[in-house]
Amino acid sequence: MKSSLRGPLIFMLGVTFSGFLFSLHYTKIREYQLTAEIPISDSVPLKKAVTVAQSRLIPSTSKIEELPRGSTAVPLPKAEEDCNCVSQKTGHTHNFCYMDPQNVSSIGKKFSCNHLATLERLKLVDNTGPFIDFSNTAENTKEVVFVSAVSDNHFNEATASIDAFYKFYPRRRFILYSLGLGEIYITNIKKDFKYLEVRVFNTSRYPEYVTHWMTYRFKPLILAEVMTEFKNIWWMDAHIVTKKPNMIETFYKELEERTKKNDTDNVSFF
Repeated sequence: MKSSLRGPLIFMLGVTFSGFLFSLHYTKIREYQLTAEIPISDSVPLKKAVTVAQSRLIPSTSKIEELPRGSTAVPLPKAEEDCNCVSQKTGHTHNFCYMDPQNVSSIGKKFSCNHLATLERLKLVDNTGPFIDFSNTAENTKEVVFVSAVSDNHFNEATASIDAFYKFYPRRRFILYSLGLGEIYITNIKKDFKYLEVRVFNTSRYPEYVTHWMTYRFKPLILAEVMTEFKNIWWMDAHIVTKKPNMIETFYKELEERTKKNDTDNVSFF
């Protein structure tokens, strides 16, 4: 009896073991195929690729949420309200998300509404002017105000620039903003240039990083501050040197001609 059962038992064990070997062999081949489908580079090392391949072989019980067709991995605001900031001063609503003008579906991260009060103080929202008329050369030439800013490390360049400017325009209004200049610098430059107006840039109203002069965050802020007083501004970097007369007249005349030739809007910021 024992001898009659021995043959079938050995046969069954052999079939089971062969099936196990076949299954193991197929699994390894499948892993290799999946790994080969994954591009391996410096950003996807071999070990990670194998791990990804193995994970594909393991059934997942978690539900994977598929993105809608055409969507991106970066979430965009669900509604326009997500971009809005409401003014405590006027009650007006302002959009604080940047939108790509060439792709309206590309909406940037919302800026902090804490900046709205500063923008209102600088008249950069709900701006009603005054604006300048590019076609009026005589008025623009007369009203333009020159503005610059300087720190200690550019003081010599600024002095040379202002000196060259006043040789051709000795009575023009020129406002120089001090970027942390020492008192000795301010005293000397006032003494050298009678009509120069020196102002200290007040950074206490802005974030601390504005005082890192080499990032040049001060420049648009100073321009915005001056534009609350004057409608016609000409910015002069510290290294700019005026070499010929009639610079102002030539520039505004050319601006008038180009404005009329191109039939552009005459009223604009400058």
